[in-house]
Amino acid sequence: MNNILLIISYLCVITFGLGTWLSINSLYTQLPLLVDKLPESWNFATYMVTVLQGVCIISIIYAYFASKSSKLKQGNIPATILLILLNAGAILLAAFVYSETVIIGGEEHSLYLLIAIALMSIPCTLSDVIYLPFISRFRNNNLVIAFFLGMGLSAFVPSIATFVQGTYTLQNVTRLVTGPDGIERNVTELITEDPLFNVEEFLIGISLLSLLPLVAFIILLIVHKKEEALKEKSPDWPHPGITSRYIDNSLSRGKFFTYLILVSFIGALQNSLVPCVIPYSTSRFGTDIYHLANTLFVMTNPFFCFFPFIFKIRKFIYHILIFIVTLLSFTVLVIYAYIPTYQNNNEWWSKTILCTATIILSGFLSWQKAAVGETLRKASEKSGLFWCGTFIQIGSCIGAITMILLTNVFHIFGN
Repeated sequence: MNNILLIISYLCVITFGLGTWLSINSLYTQLPLLVDKLPESWNFATYMVTVLQGVCIISIIYAYFASKSSKLKQGNIPATILLILLNAGAILLAAFVYSETVIIGGEEHSLYLLIAIALMSIPCTLSDVIYLPFISRFRNNNLVIAFFLGMGLSAFVPSIATFVQGTYTLQNVTRLVTGPDGIERNVTELITEDPLFNVEEFLIGISLLSLLPLVAFIILLIVHKKEEALKEKSPDWPHPGITSRYIDNSLSRGKFFTYLILVSFIGALQNSLVPCVIPYSTSRFGTDIYHLANTLFVMTNPFFCFFPFIFKIRKFIYHILIFIVTLLSFTVLVIYAYIPTYQNNNEWWSKTILCTATIILSGFLSWQKAAVGETLRKASEKSGLFWCGTFIQIGSCIGAITMILLTNVFHIFGN
């Protein structure tokens, strides 16, 4: 019975984690198909992150009030159900309004799509302070890693669908045409081949998929009740074969806060800085490389989320070393964005360096975030994950403000 509950818990936690950023990640993977259609063009990623992190103020306000309640530090069941339904509805809305534009101040803008993004952003940003803390109700510390794996799948699943979908491609087609003089000639035309399915169909499919985490969440509630009942019957529940050690009294308050600062930087890079920089880093390579780099960034995530199961980062100095490698990879993207000459180089190695940096950046951020989350849960059973999610959102918000200033005010990538 115990093993069955454990397996069900893992599967449901992963599926529950899938619903965290599924909507935003799905729309993000569609940007290569949208940049040529939207009036904001290559700047739309910045608009998207601006709206997303503007909404994250809601999660910070919620976190402030939740910090005063011991119950809310372990999730909010009614809010979770409402947020999952809102997520599905917002994706469906985006599917039907993404092509609609409005004139504002004499310029054309994708207002309705941005409103849909704002609605998606509410459950996505609140997931860090509502979904994630819910996992602390379970005794098994490895479920924290399973949840981050699910978060990785929220990027991986739409990326796989995007790879299958493809992008717009130009091809030279030669046809045999009979001229007015009756002579047949070969005529070469440039035609555009459409993706396997369009943006609207893609988003409708994702909106249906986004309801699956609701089923997983309901099952988790049932599993949690059974777990609590077993705990009351047996004082040894959960036994060592089922759970890992989840309390680490050796972590001082200062070190705990240092981990929170680190996870805020990770949140800033993963949720705000990198999504804004990638379009500028790849703009002169064309939509194919943008599509590839974009997809690699979100696809790499879940593979590295497995790392904490195998490679435990037990010393803070290792976190620092990994983060330095992450920053170096991000620097590569910034150099490509800031110095257009690197993008004008059509050599294979130039594109390879860019894609490799994207993979390392995405993977190490995911690995480290999952590892820090596990460490904070061990340090504080009931509130560690709550504070982890809160500081991820604080970092994301600061990162978004930074990118707004750099791209829209100082125009550092303007050339």
